[in-house]
Amino acid sequence: MSKSIFCGFPGQGSQSVGMGKWALENFTYVKQIYEEASDAVGFNLKSLCLEGPLDKLTLTENTQPAIVATSSAIWTVLKNELAVRPSYLAGHSVGEYAALYAAKVLTLADAAKAVHIRGKAMQDAVPAGTGGMTALVGVNSNQVNELKTWWTKNLGEDQVLEIANLNATEQTVLSGSLIANTWVQENIKSYNWKGQAPRRVRAIPLKVSAPFHCSMMKPAEETMKAFFEAIHFSTPSYPVVQNTTAQIEEAPDTIKKNLLDQVVGSVRWVESLNFIYDKVKPTSEDPEATSLFIEVGSGSVLSGLNKKNDGINFSSYSLNSLEDFKSLESTLKA
Repeated sequence: MSKSIFCGFPGQGSQSVGMGKWALENFTYVKQIYEEASDAVGFNLKSLCLEGPLDKLTLTENTQPAIVATSSAIWTVLKNELAVRPSYLAGHSVGEYAALYAAKVLTLADAAKAVHIRGKAMQDAVPAGTGGMTALVGVNSNQVNELKTWWTKNLGEDQVLEIANLNATEQTVLSGSLIANTWVQENIKSYNWKGQAPRRVRAIPLKVSAPFHCSMMKPAEETMKAFFEAIHFSTPSYPVVQNTTAQIEEAPDTIKKNLLDQVVGSVRWVESLNFIYDKVKPTSEDPEATSLFIEVGSGSVLSGLNKKNDGINFSSYSLNSLEDFKSLESTLKA
């Protein structure tokens, strides 16, 4: 019977004041992780994560290194205390940088500095109030593709609206101009479906500061390209499934290119989950194969997405307290 561990690293939206506190309070070496990341970005990430304030923590240029620092700290606890050796790693959006740190592709300092620069570049890429993002809930990939033709025809090429995240079987996030997002939110209910109509569709405006993962982020992509040329990418120690390809990538130059493409490209999360599950699911040769998903970071967003996706049968663990950690420890020992 084979046993597989998949470690997923959450992205923006997982942050909360107090994140990482349980790890800091129980494992002395965790403080060094926060200090190393803080030195890289030039401000105190431990204080920001533990004390906030929330409005400062949610600034994109602060949020992204805070998330990477916290995920890196929790990963270090898993590695040191439980000797976790994952079969696969993946990170959602900015979480991919923490996954690449765990796989020893990037140093912690380079990962933290990269996402600090990335966050600021994304924030500065478009004027405030001109971009937006919308979660489409209740529509599958075929229905989203049908909608793409509809909004392109009605909005024209001057109003950007693109797929930012493919999060779950029936959850897709759109990104682009505020005008385009507002138009879809107001008109989705009256759309006349040509194919199979969804039982229920909702278009939910997201509270974000910029339209991430779309072509409006091109200036941020150029900023990251210049930074990537100055840092080293190593061959991964563990298989990493990247956002833009939903495939395992091993060559450092390919990993770098895909990470750069991610700034303007889609996060193909549901495809990444399906790719990994196809590798670890029970087969006739190994009918008792088991798979465990560990959410390495703050919150339970990725564990929730696992439950929403058809055919994703990982046993999921989030780590938001010492009790959560002890529960995972008991499972791994069993």
